[in-house]
Amino acid sequence: MLKYLQFSTVAFLFCVFVSAQEQDYVQLMNDKQATFEQIQKAFQKHWAGKTPGKGSGYKPFKRFEDFGQNRINPNTGAFENPMTSVSEYEKYFLSHAAHKASATQPQWLPIQPANIIPSQGGGTGRLNCVAIHPTNPNIIFVGSVGGGIWRSYDGGQTWVSNTDQFGSLSISDIAFNPKNPNILYASTGDIEGALMPHYSVGVLKSVDAGITWSATGLIYVPSQQKAMGRILVHPDFPDTVLVAGIDGIFKTYNGGTTWTMKYSGTIKDMEFKPGDPNTVYASYQSVVRSFNNGETFGTIAGLTSP
Repeated sequence: MLKYLQFSTVAFLFCVFVSAQEQDYVQLMNDKQATFEQIQKAFQKHWAGKTPGKGSGYKPFKRFEDFGQNRINPNTGAFENPMTSVSEYEKYFLSHAAHKASATQPQWLPIQPANIIPSQGGGTGRLNCVAIHPTNPNIIFVGSVGGGIWRSYDGGQTWVSNTDQFGSLSISDIAFNPKNPNILYASTGDIEGALMPHYSVGVLKSVDAGITWSATGLIYVPSQQKAMGRILVHPDFPDTVLVAGIDGIFKTYNGGTTWTMKYSGTIKDMEFKPGDPNTVYASYQSVVRSFNNGETFGTIAGLTSP
């Protein structure tokens, strides 16, 4: 449903690429009163006569520009409230039984050229994650930036999806319960894609092998403009789950019913130490480590990005 979702001006992750103190257009992107034209002109002024390099923020902005230019109010030039289309879609979904039934059997066709020109926002159509069934390698799940969760039962030859009804179609990670692979978790909100309006609705859970999904106790709404990252399910105690995000690291001991924050600060990726799930490493602009199964985290000295 995110094809209906209107764009927002808050660039909550842009600090990954650039310094807001140095670039006026970044400050404007965080100004809810700024128009798309004002932001675009500030960007063009900043880059006039300059050659963009890797990590400079140029490419993420071009993605923002490509996506946002068709999602502004034609009368004011401002971005629409991102919750408007969400609420309208929910009304439509509830009032159209036929649409609700067809959502379980989506038919997808390409509507844009296969080759996207990089200077015009190339890099669209990303997949964020892949999860393979722990005992049947022909069962594969992938999470997309704006197309929900897709699954294959034949090693990737064919794919199906029934997640069009999600409040967010942006999936950052998917993880199996290793002792019961009919149980899966999915984190929502595109933590990889700065400036994109693919915000989180929290952590989702499936107990029927990914056929249906429901909210856990960690819930966001798109207007909060959150994003989530890696999910880790403890290999020995699978009701214990860790999830990373822009708010920090959260942990559940009861399969997602309740969650507790264990670390405050943006975290994108996490891993258990091989053979020792009591040790957890997590990273974003620095690396933090836990020796007690994610109960507490400390920064590792000397591993901080500039």
